[in-house]
Amino acid sequence: MNTQYDELETLVGTELRDRAGDVDGARLTFTDVRGRARRIRRRRQAGAGVAVAAALAIAVPLGLSGGGSLDSTERIDPAVPDQQEVVRTTFSTAGLDRGAAPAVEYFTEEGVVLPEQGVQPLEENWQALVPGGPDGGWVALSPSKDDVVVLSEDFERVSEQPGGQVLVSNPDRSLLAWTVPGADSQTLVLRPTADPSSGSAWELPPGPAVQPVGFVSDASLVYQSTDAQGVAEIGIAHEDGTTSAFEDDWLGAISASPANGLVAVQTRSNPDMSGCFGVVDPSASTSKTLWDTCGYSLGTFSPDGRYVLASGPYQSGSGLDSLSILDARTGALVTNFQSERGTMIPLSGVVWETADTIIAVANEVNSWTVLRFGVDGRVEETTEPRNGSDYGDTPFFLSADRRPL
Repeated sequence: MNTQYDELETLVGTELRDRAGDVDGARLTFTDVRGRARRIRRRRQAGAGVAVAAALAIAVPLGLSGGGSLDSTERIDPAVPDQQEVVRTTFSTAGLDRGAAPAVEYFTEEGVVLPEQGVQPLEENWQALVPGGPDGGWVALSPSKDDVVVLSEDFERVSEQPGGQVLVSNPDRSLLAWTVPGADSQTLVLRPTADPSSGSAWELPPGPAVQPVGFVSDASLVYQSTDAQGVAEIGIAHEDGTTSAFEDDWLGAISASPANGLVAVQTRSNPDMSGCFGVVDPSASTSKTLWDTCGYSLGTFSPDGRYVLASGPYQSGSGLDSLSILDARTGALVTNFQSERGTMIPLSGVVWETADTIIAVANEVNSWTVLRFGVDGRVEETTEPRNGSDYGDTPFFLSADRRPL
């Protein structure tokens, strides 16, 4: 029995129950906690007491929903088709087979590790790095996330413009989107990575602040505006230069897919600090979901649009406590990964590597590594593990444009 883990779990559960009684009805959304979770994942404070406090501070759904209800909220989960066999895998980081190196770039303290090229030293801690530019360079999100920067092949700055904190890409990363803030207006831009000076733009009022969520086609994308109370509006920027708002007052948009045209949304928050989620097909209706769930949180869609990532109920800044793959159109569970009983292996930086594999940073007892998860249920290690404090800097970091968390 892992006594330390059991005591921590009991303490967190007790505190959540106490805090649930103080909820005043204000909506608690994915957007409310996303920034705090990112900051805690990048730099955790040392000490078990601080770790517990950090977990409690954001032990709410990061695009995540809740089991273990503290109220009478009904849980409605999509039915699994009889003909579909669910794959369930339990894992630890010990004794895993070593697979191929990640097919996506990732950052370490030495620089960026590029597929088939290895480590490339960097002078700046870019938050995202996408191949592009007219001369075979790169498009990057600045260390502060305030600017989108065009880099040369050797990672030297060529040009830059304000970036509005969020950079999103389509699955093959041929398109990027971000917001350019201004005094009198803000501009949502869609740019081909091959030529970041071209593309489309939508001029919007100066407030509330607008951020891109993801693409629903090669020429249109989902965005959301946020104010002090949370998400004010979810909309689509269309190819013809117009924008349209979703009809229903969803709490937030999580991700979108150009392969299937679907959008993952948070539908409601609950008094027990959990949430409910669903998938919307905007071509059919923006006021109804194809399916809903209060048993999972939702993440990004697979590159081919067949699947959507999901995870367990309550999460902290440490990362996801489990990983599930759902059918994007039905919500049916396809694959579930759960760490072995008695272990804590939070997963962070979770991104799709291919249409049927996922890459994630895993942390277990002061050891960090990058794992590959397959739709078929396999788990393998892709890097040499690195030692480091559970509450210190993350030694591996995935590009921010690939993920909503």
